[in-house]
Amino acid sequence: EPELSLRRTAACTLADIAKHTPELAQGIVDAGSVPFVAPLISHSDAKLRKEVKTHMH
Repeated sequence: EPELSLRRTAACTLADIAKHTPELAQGIVDAGSVPFVAPLISHSDAKLRKEVKTHMH
């Protein structure tokens, strides 16, 4: 599923950006990403769930 790979990459990229400074993390939240990323925690793909849970804490 090509879209699944894109979701994994996007979640990982957002987490990598957010971890650098509180300002970057806040910018990601302010951009409205949380409603798109949060549902991925219960996605049927185990690898995607792990990416989201590991990186978005």
